[in-house]
Amino acid sequence: MEELQSIIEELREGNYQNFPTFYDATHRKMYFIAYGLLGTKEAAEDITQEAYAKLIISLSSYQKGTNIYAFFATIVRNLAFDELRKREHSPLLYEENEQGKDDTYHDHEEIDHYLASLKPMEREIVLYHVVEEMKFREIAQLMNKSLSSILVTYHRAMKKLRKENEDEEE
Repeated sequence: MEELQSIIEELREGNYQNFPTFYDATHRKMYFIAYGLLGTKEAAEDITQEAYAKLIISLSSYQKGTNIYAFFATIVRNLAFDELRKREHSPLLYEENEQGKDDTYHDHEEIDHYLASLKPMEREIVLYHVVEEMKFREIAQLMNKSLSSILVTYHRAMKKLRKENEDEEE
């Protein structure tokens, strides 16, 4: 995390030499946030790339010492919701996801299978906590929800996922 903070400071000063390191450390997490909200590989890739451009522009509003993942996730999340509004889609339209064998991340099918059973808010919270490793307090702040609401929703989602996994094993 300290390395990313250092890179962010360099980016703020216009030094982009270590941007590839920042990209490698954050791309997968941001991609899965976008993917969880949008439901398609292509849309998630587009939004993730757009988010990097927006991040560079928004660095002046980043407060040193705050969680860079949370800051960046907010950008990805807002762009994804903007895209959904433009297309008049809902995050519930997961069944429209068309996946190819050339996916950037090979675990799409398994992830899709489990996440498809969750409500959009549950899916988003699970992605933030599991994929992005955000603390529940950070998720609550990011989503403008109470901590208790986030915890209850997360635990319900995990219960659904465990039940689905048990049902498949039978």
